[in-house]
Amino acid sequence: MCMALFITGIAAIFINIYVRNMDIPRIAAVKGETEGVVADIEYKYGQVICYLKNIEFYGEGTEDLRRIRSSGFLCKRSGCVCTLNFDDNIHIGSKIRVYGKISVYDNAVNPGEFDSRRYYLSKGYLFKASSCEVLYSDGKKNAKDYIFTVRQKIGNLLEKSLDTEDAGMMKALIIADKTDLDGEIKELYKDAGASHLLAISGLHITFLATAILYILKKTPMKLNMAYILTMIFLSVYVAIAGVSASSLRALIMFVILCIGKISKKSYDALTAMAAAALITVIVRPLFVLHTGFLMSYLAILGIAVVLPVFTPIGKRLPKTASSAAMSFSVTASTLPAVLNTYYQINILSPFLNILLIPGMTFILGMGFLCIIIEAIKEIPLIYPVTQFIPNVFAYGIHFSFAVYEWLMKAELMIPFSLITTGSRETERVIVYEAVLILLSVIIEKIKVYFWRKGKLADNWLRRNKIKDRTDLQPDLYSDYSKEKKTIKKKKRLGLIICFFLLVLNILSFFVYERDDRIEFLYVGQGLCVCVRYKGHVYCYDGGSSDKKQVGKYVIEPYLKYYGINRVDAWFISHGDSDHISGIKEILNDGSVKVEQIIVSEALYDVFYEKMYKEKANEEYENNMDVSKEKVEEGNRSGKTDIIKAGAGDEFKGKGITFTVISPDFGNEKTEDCNENSLTVIMQTDAGNVLFTGDGGEEAEKLVIGYLMSDENMGRSQNDALRIISKNGIDILQVAHHGSSINTNDQEFLSVIKPKFAVISCGFN
Repeated sequence: MCMALFITGIAAIFINIYVRNMDIPRIAAVKGETEGVVADIEYKYGQVICYLKNIEFYGEGTEDLRRIRSSGFLCKRSGCVCTLNFDDNIHIGSKIRVYGKISVYDNAVNPGEFDSRRYYLSKGYLFKASSCEVLYSDGKKNAKDYIFTVRQKIGNLLEKSLDTEDAGMMKALIIADKTDLDGEIKELYKDAGASHLLAISGLHITFLATAILYILKKTPMKLNMAYILTMIFLSVYVAIAGVSASSLRALIMFVILCIGKISKKSYDALTAMAAAALITVIVRPLFVLHTGFLMSYLAILGIAVVLPVFTPIGKRLPKTASSAAMSFSVTASTLPAVLNTYYQINILSPFLNILLIPGMTFILGMGFLCIIIEAIKEIPLIYPVTQFIPNVFAYGIHFSFAVYEWLMKAELMIPFSLITTGSRETERVIVYEAVLILLSVIIEKIKVYFWRKGKLADNWLRRNKIKDRTDLQPDLYSDYSKEKKTIKKKKRLGLIICFFLLVLNILSFFVYERDDRIEFLYVGQGLCVCVRYKGHVYCYDGGSSDKKQVGKYVIEPYLKYYGINRVDAWFISHGDSDHISGIKEILNDGSVKVEQIIVSEALYDVFYEKMYKEKANEEYENNMDVSKEKVEEGNRSGKTDIIKAGAGDEFKGKGITFTVISPDFGNEKTEDCNENSLTVIMQTDAGNVLFTGDGGEEAEKLVIGYLMSDENMGRSQNDALRIISKNGIDILQVAHHGSSINTNDQEFLSVIKPKFAVISCGFN
C-alpha cells in the first residue's frame, strides 16, 4: 500500500507541476486544417463535439499551433476538440480532416475562474476548433463506436419513457451524459452538497454488482464464474458510461475484491485503494489533474480511516447511525476538495445525504428497469400491444426526483445552511488531511488498546473463578473493579482529547482571513475592479463585451474564491454593457449580496433602464430602494440601495473613503454617456486610486478643473482631493480601456501624476 501510494503521489506531483509550468503563449484563433482520429463524439446544443487524437495541423497560419504541439511530451500527445454542425460519415475510429478556427484552451487568469486548459488536459486535449467543416472522412469504425451506439440507444430509451427533465437526470446518473441536465437542477444539487450523486461512482458499481451477483447466485452457476461474469459486465458498463476517475477507481477496487474472493484471500480497502490509484496513474495519468480523482480517493480514505472512529469495537451500529457516521466521515475527508472546487459548503449536507444516498439506490434500480421495459416494448412482434402500456417506473422516477428536489430546496431555506468559505492553500490542505488521518489512527489505537486491557482484566477474573463480589475474595474483586475503572477513565480521557483535537482541526479549516488588496480582474474587453480592505469589499464596474456570462464565470467565482458573499458598495461608471453586463448577472443570481449600488446622477435614468427595465421579472425592481442619501458605514438594510451620486459626495468605510469628483459638478452638462462616467477617487492609508470608467477628454478637463480649484483646495472636508492634487495618485485605472482617442490627455496625466496605470482591454 505504501509503495503504491508513494509512486502515485510522485507521479501526481510531477504531472501537476509540469502542467502548472507549461509555457504556452496565448494566441488568437487561426483558420486552418487539422487531421486526426475520432476518439469520442458528443451531441450538445444542436452541435456535434468531435474529439480528435493523433492530430496534425495544416495550412498557412498554423505555424504557432505546430510549434506548441512540439514543445513538450504532453503537448505532443494532446488532441483537438472540434465543433461540427453535422456528423455525416463520422464514427469513433474514423480518420477525418476538418477546416475551422483553431486555438489553444486558455488557462484560468482570475482566481476562482474555471481552468479550461487544465480540465481538457485531464481528458487529453489541449487544442480546440470551432465552426468546423469536414473535408474528409474514411468512415472507419472501431469497438468504441459500438459502445457509443449502445450509449446513444440507452439515452433514447430514457427519453422515450421519461419527460425531458427526468430523462436528463437519468442519463446523467446512468450513462454520465449531462448534455440535457437542467442547469438549475445541477446548481441545486451543487448548493445542497449532493452533486456527487450525479457522478458515476462506487454507488453505481456497488448497486450493479449486488444486483448481478444476486441473480447469478440463484442459478446453478458456480460462485467463481458468477464473480468473473460480474467483473466483465461492470467493465462493459464503465466503458459505456465513459471511463471517469471515480468509476475506474470503483471498478478496479471491485475487481480486486472479486479476485480475493476467487483466490480465498482477504480484502483490505486501503490496499485496494492504493492499487487502484497506481493502476489509474499508469493507464490514465492525466486523471490526476481532475478534481473527481482527488474527491473519489479522499472519500475512500474517509470510509477506511475516519469511519472506524465512530464504530465501537466488536459491535455494529444501527443502520441510521451507520449511515450518519459514513456521511460525516466522507464529508470530513473530502472537505478540502469541496472547498477548493466550489468555494462553499452546505453544513447540513451530511444530514441530507443520510436520506438521499439510500434513496438513490432505488432510483437507479427504477432507471435500469425503465430501460429494460422500454427495450422490451420496442420488440417488433409485441410492439403493437406494448406501445399503449405505460412504463410504471417512469412515475416512480418522477416522484422520487420531485421529493429530492423538495428536500434540497427545503434544506437551502434554512438560514446559514450554505456557507461561502473561499479557497484554501495547498499547505493548509496537506496539514488538515495529515492531522485528520493521524488523529483517526490514534483514536482507533486507543480504542483497541483499552479494549485489550479490558479483555485481559476480564480473563484474569475468569481465571481466578471470581463470578461476583463475595466475602471470600473481596480484595481480589476490589482490585479488579479498580482496574476496570482506571481503564475506562484513561480511555475516556484519551478519546475526549483526541475528539476535541479532531473537531478543532475541522472547525479551524473554516477560519479564513482575507488580506487587503485591489485586483483588476481580466474580463476581456471590459472592466471590473475589486477592493478588499479591512474586512469590507468594494467593486467598481463589472462587465465585458467579449466574454460570455462574465458575471457567472469570472466575477462570481472570484468573489467566492475569497469567501465573499457580500459587497458593501458597487460603483458603476455608466451603462455600457462592457461595464454592467456582469453586475446584472450577479444581481439576478442573488448568491452575492450587494448592499449599495452607486451610480452617476446624470446617468441614473439610463442605468435604471438598462439594468432593470429590460427584465421581465419585476421582483428585482421591487427589491431596489432609490435614495439620494449618502452612504455611511453601518447603514445597511435587507435591500439593495441605489444611490444617485454627484461631484463632492463621499462614501466612507472603515479606513477608506470614496470621493466622487465627476460628473455633474455645476459645469455645463453633456449628453455623452462616456463623458458622464462616474469618476471616483479611493483613498486609504496604503495609497490612492483613481477610477475613471470611460471618461473622455471633456471629463478629464472637468476633473482637472475640480481638483485644481481654489475652493476644493481649501475645503477641509475634502482631504482626499487636496492630498491627491498635491501628491498625485498611486494607481490610475486608464479611461476607456486605454483608448488613444480623446482620452489620457498629457495635461490630465501631469496633474494626477500616476505611479502605476492599469489598462483593462481584450486580447489583441
